[in-house]
Amino acid sequence: NRGGWASGNAMVFFVEGTGRRVAKAFDFTPTYPDGHPLLVINYMLSPTITIAGIPLTAFSSVPGTPSAEQNYTVSGSRLTENIVITAPSDFEISTTSGGGFGSSITLVQSGGTVGVTPIYVRFNRAAEGTSSGDITHVSTGATTKNVGVSGTAAYPPATGDVIISAFQAWNSVTGQNP
Repeated sequence: NRGGWASGNAMVFFVEGTGRRVAKAFDFTPTYPDGHPLLVINYMLSPTITIAGIPLTAFSSVPGTPSAEQNYTVSGSRLTENIVITAPSDFEISTTSGGGFGSSITLVQSGGTVGVTPIYVRFNRAAEGTSSGDITHVSTGATTKNVGVSGTAAYPPATGDVIISAFQAWNSVTGQNP
């Protein structure tokens, strides 16, 4: 029913879905069983980013002082581009425990693969308050993966105030509490 179509013409089918699938039909060849054309289907899985070791627990620290680190792992398969990891405001990431922290990291793919890589996370808020957001993991063609983080920066309670109150409550004349 299509203009220019004739029996025996080659056909190509494109089927879209979770991955990219291509079906091709080749011209009739008597060597194929039943004399039908050969149908070849090539299936290519989508690039994948894999995260393990989550969720992370809420972070806490004193303002201006980095929190203790937590970590999780990232890997990738069938990648066409590197994985770029970006932390939200007040959070820092590194591939090395104890140093090299910053706001983003690029994991370089080789042959479409990024091996299992630890990502260290710390909270570093300058002022008292709370922060939250997602650490994003992005690579072209792959579904973006997020790791949720939250943290609170607060000064510890001042224990000196309790002592001062106790001294103020003591009556120095009678030697007793009022």
